[in-house]
Amino acid sequence: MANIFEQKNRTVIPNFRSFFKTLKLGELNHPWKEREKQRVQDISSNLLAWDHKHSIGAAADLLGCAIVSGIMNEKQVFKAAEFILANNKLASPSQIDLANIILQRNQQKEKNNIQLPRISSFLEHNNRVILQNKIRKIKNALRRFENDPILYVELARLYSILGQEDVSKKNMNIALHLAPENRYVLRSFVRLFAHYGETDKAYEILNKKEVTKSDPWLFSANVALATLLGHGSRFYKQGLHLLNSKKYSDASLTELSSGLGTIELLDGNRRKSRDLFRQALNAPNDNALAQVEWALSKENLFDLDLTKYNVERNYEAMALDSFHNQDWQKTLKHSEEWFLDMPFAKRPIMMGSHVSSVILDDQDTAAMFCNAGLMAHPGNPQIINNLAYSLALSNKTTEAQSLLDSISLNTVEEPSTKVCLIATQGLILFRMRDYEKGRSYYLDAINAAQKTLNISYVQLALLNYVREEILCNSSLVDTVINRVRKLNIDPKDYGIRILSERVLSMYQKYSRSKS
Repeated sequence: MANIFEQKNRTVIPNFRSFFKTLKLGELNHPWKEREKQRVQDISSNLLAWDHKHSIGAAADLLGCAIVSGIMNEKQVFKAAEFILANNKLASPSQIDLANIILQRNQQKEKNNIQLPRISSFLEHNNRVILQNKIRKIKNALRRFENDPILYVELARLYSILGQEDVSKKNMNIALHLAPENRYVLRSFVRLFAHYGETDKAYEILNKKEVTKSDPWLFSANVALATLLGHGSRFYKQGLHLLNSKKYSDASLTELSSGLGTIELLDGNRRKSRDLFRQALNAPNDNALAQVEWALSKENLFDLDLTKYNVERNYEAMALDSFHNQDWQKTLKHSEEWFLDMPFAKRPIMMGSHVSSVILDDQDTAAMFCNAGLMAHPGNPQIINNLAYSLALSNKTTEAQSLLDSISLNTVEEPSTKVCLIATQGLILFRMRDYEKGRSYYLDAINAAQKTLNISYVQLALLNYVREEILCNSSLVDTVINRVRKLNIDPKDYGIRILSERVLSMYQKYSRSKS
């Protein structure tokens, strides 16, 4: 049986995108409220340096300051951007990105980037080769710009998409060494190491940085890490101080506000969490909006209409919203967009494969999601199980068995995944007409699920088992169907409810055929 998409506790860990996309989304902007006097002071020294000497370094410093200060319409800023593009052989890729943003050449630049296509094309055109070519180009650039931390971050991101954990972390560590207090580098570092289960290391690094205390973008990441580790509350008062200081823009506080709202929600304080989540909606980014959507799936704090927010790359929140509204086609569409935006992420794969396989009974689409997810997560037991399940339901038992044989059950740590693997083995045996052995595996899966105290997986294993008994015209059908009728299914367990209805419908047809 397939692992279901579980709405586990979510935190506002930073998203990990390319430098160009992150810059375009405004997540590297100056966090302070935009006061004209402050902004002019910020950029004045860089203007003087550029006027004194026209060089790539001076031009790049001016452009970076112009972007974070919000002053991009100065004549000298345009001239500095044009200077970089005119001397592009001397400039690094990240410096050229800055110039393109200033001169509003974003569309032309994005065409030169690797654009991951829809999932079917993503698999069809062997994107592993495309990504490796991109890596090769960045390595060539590093021969000229060996101290550019952004290039190392991009290498880390691409290697993570390819599922190469060690080399990905190695490049991220180099980036951190070169730019130990750079917001983009630190937030990317946090996301990558949390992705690989090294939350404690990410927290240790970020918590020691002095810049974390005054930058709400970094402080919110610290709160998210601490919440994952179980001690987020220790930063609550300091976080509130940043929120109430009136020094920072709403956009720079959105993740922090939603992170503090999460702490209150988990502590059971509805009123405070509601107020903080509403504050996060003053100028949300996609991460904060997804956090609010997750929170509302836990507690009905207030109504949220996502269409009122013009937030770029808001794919995760839209996927979650569509899932809760049981709009399955839109859920698949947004899951696909979510994955293609961040191809190293596993949650959009789990959502897409669950909806396709269990809810829509579309095994080809489910297999497509799983195959795409295996690029960044080779050997992942959850994804392999879901792929084997879809193949077995399509009666491709040889391929499904080969996948299961690649996993040693003893090495699988998560109890629910073990249950699924045992049940999927039962499915394969049923489809191979080894009914007695298949039945034994399903009963083992049900018993294992009962030991986990997770009723959803008990019900899921039972429903999958009963379906197979019906399909093979077993003499046990009338006995086991009574257990299905007695199931008390959580209304939010959409997949289990739909599978139950499907199994009961199959039984009605079975009964009519026997009468």
